[in-house]
Amino acid sequence: MHVRTFLKSLFREPRTLVPAVALLALGVGGFAWMLALHRSVMERSFSAPRPDRLVSLWNARVSEPQRHGTPSPGDLQLMRGFPGVFSGVAAYFPRHAALGREIPANVALDEVTGDYFNVLQVRPVLGRAFSAADDAPGAPATVLLSHRAWQEHFGADPSVLGRQVALDGEPAEVIGVLPKAFHTAHGTDLFRPFRWSDAKRQNHQGHFLRVVARLQDGATLAQGQAAMDQVAARIKELFAAEVPKEWLDQVRYGLNPLVDDVLGQGLQVLRLLRWATFLVLVLAAYNAAALLLARGLGRRAEMAVRSALGAAPESLRRQLLAEGAILGLLGAGAGLGLAWLCLPPTGRALSWSFPGLSWEGLALDGPVVVLALLLGPALGALCALAGQPGSRLSDLLRGVRQPGLAGPGRARRILVSAQLLVGASLLLGAFSLRHSLTQLLKADLGLDAAQVWTFRLQPRMKLAERSRLAQELAQRLRALPGVVAAGATNGLPMSGLRSDLNLPLADGRHLSPQARALTPGLVRALGFHLLRGRDVAATDTAASEKVVLVSRNLALEAFNTEDVVGRSLPILGEPFTIVGVLADLREFGPAQAAPPIFFLPMAQSEALWHEDLCLALRVAGPVSSLGPSPAQIQAVLREAAPGQPLAKYQSMEALLQAQLGPQRMALAFMGAFAALALLLAAGGVFGIMSAAVAARRTEFGVRAALGATPFDLLGQVLRETLRLALVAGLAGWALGLGLERLGRATLGALPEPPLHLGLLVVASLSFAAALAALLPALRAARIPPAEALRES
Repeated sequence: MHVRTFLKSLFREPRTLVPAVALLALGVGGFAWMLALHRSVMERSFSAPRPDRLVSLWNARVSEPQRHGTPSPGDLQLMRGFPGVFSGVAAYFPRHAALGREIPANVALDEVTGDYFNVLQVRPVLGRAFSAADDAPGAPATVLLSHRAWQEHFGADPSVLGRQVALDGEPAEVIGVLPKAFHTAHGTDLFRPFRWSDAKRQNHQGHFLRVVARLQDGATLAQGQAAMDQVAARIKELFAAEVPKEWLDQVRYGLNPLVDDVLGQGLQVLRLLRWATFLVLVLAAYNAAALLLARGLGRRAEMAVRSALGAAPESLRRQLLAEGAILGLLGAGAGLGLAWLCLPPTGRALSWSFPGLSWEGLALDGPVVVLALLLGPALGALCALAGQPGSRLSDLLRGVRQPGLAGPGRARRILVSAQLLVGASLLLGAFSLRHSLTQLLKADLGLDAAQVWTFRLQPRMKLAERSRLAQELAQRLRALPGVVAAGATNGLPMSGLRSDLNLPLADGRHLSPQARALTPGLVRALGFHLLRGRDVAATDTAASEKVVLVSRNLALEAFNTEDVVGRSLPILGEPFTIVGVLADLREFGPAQAAPPIFFLPMAQSEALWHEDLCLALRVAGPVSSLGPSPAQIQAVLREAAPGQPLAKYQSMEALLQAQLGPQRMALAFMGAFAALALLLAAGGVFGIMSAAVAARRTEFGVRAALGATPFDLLGQVLRETLRLALVAGLAGWALGLGLERLGRATLGALPEPPLHLGLLVVASLSFAAALAALLPALRAARIPPAEALRES
């Protein structure tokens, strides 16, 4: 009965019920889309049993709590001293390696401790996992293959076990293949044990490890933090005689859920978007309720007559709930269709923040579909209660006024203002983010990224051979057509390399700058701005005077002046003469402040980290000019570095765009949410003003009878709507500033939005509200006075 009655009313009043279904479809569809997205990110980020028990352990400075560092092998041994808190503590270091083949392949390699897969509780589908014997000093080299690498590089051959493969020229035995479901967020192909010496295991100087631990059953994050506090106390005891107290006071160790560490800023963006999705869901339900309220006001006479004929209030309420549930079910079905259509293109935006993961095959899974189908009817039934007329026939015949929108208008103003406020806040957040991202792209990075191409090698050789190879490669690259400059470094700007170095000064202070190595030609190739002095030269060799280039902010921090050429800077106990000052370099991307940094000539940089050799070359011609082809670069490598695969050949501008991945993802999603919020706000204004016009038919009829023209009635409704839009827009502006500050805290040091953005939001919202109220206003203007008075 209820279904048949509802279907009849659907065709009888499509202008009310169809928009309500559409609103619920947008709200439930957005909810299902975000839930499916979040579940996919969690499943594809780090697949291991009971991932909620896995935590990341790190070190940090008290003054920089948000910046998590990498522990040393010695730190790892201390972290393993809490078996009552952690059931296991392991470590890994991600890098790239050359897989020996006819054409060498660049593969993602994780070097791991022997207990790594025991801590993760992951078992190979072929062969075995690493053991303590594989990780012992001098043990034969072994390797585990990811399922993808087994298929791509070994043709899924089950006889691969026991085969010898060459990694960076060193033979290693394949001992196992990992499950297809297991993958890391950075797309690891192969795993190999560290095989450290005893001295290396106790070393506290090299900080490069990513440490993962599994909490014991029943252990809490608070207990884990207490264990990390004990590690910090032990570190302070060990180095009390060597390091100043003010430096040790900054030492801090901590932990957080592993997924937070693996997904980084991209996960924070998703959490921010979940709140936006929730706001859109609330706004959609709110507006659907307003439309059903307008419908309910038009059914007062029907319900009053049915009540007078004996229908119980509970029966009428059940009918409304049934109608609302069917309405919500239709909205949920349509919303799931929208979510299904939107998921595939979402993968491109996700790849900006999570480039190591595959986003093919995004789809709605069973739990998401079931939850959406339950949420839709529940939400529809709740919205339908707003349309409960509650009139008795005697009240209706006596002309008793109804509460709510038929009253003095306070409720109507609150409803319109509230949803416009939410829409304004989302609009301001999206506009501010777009402006901030545009400003970031225009920011001075301390380099010129246009017309620069880069690639990376992983040569396993001593520093002298590496330095000679770097200079030979740069010389050969400069000989290629169109190349005007080339050079090498151990870490390109914005590539993710962190190498904080303790820098003690003569006055007892300690600085922590970034340390890099470079060859002659890199300054020109990357377009660094040399402010004072000279660049490094080919004559700066291992046997010559030790020299260094420093950034402007490092010079100011160390000497309180930029005029530091000729001064001495102590680096790891040796004096280096400053020969040049560079402009501040945004080493970690445009969204972060420029850190103090120095560059040593590669031939003199033995104390620095040299895992990669990164080449940069600048080409001549217009901005659209392409660099040398990969085939040309491969030909250079065959001559100068046989066996080295070409890795990450890309433009510097592409590397810059990758650093803005979370901001770009947030911009795309927030822009969509803002457009949706504006659409929902306009729909809500239409629904509420329609309800208001229906409730005020008598008033408008009296005004018309007393001489008000249709234009006067039209203007009255529009003026009221515009006043509410202006007030709500200004209030939403204030709320949006708070949300915008939350977004900037999540996405990095974004520029402040200008004042005119808020004015643009208020103007856009007012225009949308006036447009939405136009049709109800036209209805008010066309009310026949005689008919309205007769109804009264």
